[in-house]
Amino acid sequence: MTNAVEVAKQTVENYEGKRIELQNKLVELDTDIRRLNKEIEADFQSIVMNGGIQNEKLRTELSAVQGTREQVLIMLGNMDNLLQGALEGMRGQVEADRDKVFAEIRKQEEALADEIKTAKLNYLQSLVKQHELIMDASGELGAFRDIETRLGIRPIDMRTRRLVDFDMAQSYYKGFHPIVTVEDVRKAYFGELEYHAEQYAEQK
Repeated sequence: MTNAVEVAKQTVENYEGKRIELQNKLVELDTDIRRLNKEIEADFQSIVMNGGIQNEKLRTELSAVQGTREQVLIMLGNMDNLLQGALEGMRGQVEADRDKVFAEIRKQEEALADEIKTAKLNYLQSLVKQHELIMDASGELGAFRDIETRLGIRPIDMRTRRLVDFDMAQSYYKGFHPIVTVEDVRKAYFGELEYHAEQYAEQK
């Protein structure tokens, strides 16, 4: 995590802490207002029943508490704007730090892309070599054709008996097949190896 992000997160935490503090203060003030209203009501009833003068101190205290409550409400109402203003002041540094991290990640990704392309090229070149091997093998086995016919020996057709066949359903290969499938790529792209690939990796 970058320093700018840490500062921004700490700023958010500070403002949220202050918000909770003000909300708790509001609850306390509401409790005080209810208490003072009850005391003023009781004072009024006492005057009606017994005579005397009003306790102005209670009304003064109530007025002060209500004034404080209004101030707290204003502060709570401005909290989001104040926080946003504080964060806006960090925008440039946050973006600069983020872009720096992104550039480093992109550099690593480009290196991986080159690695993947090299692996893909090697894979395709190996398939070409396999094709050339099969073609050469067909020529070499063709030398047996006449004698096979005379002896009634069934000839070997390398093109239909490839160990690594493009049509996996027709392949003699079992387990981790050398031909890459769409499912292999899909799973790897989303961070997972296909079952046979995992088994093969454990055996390596």
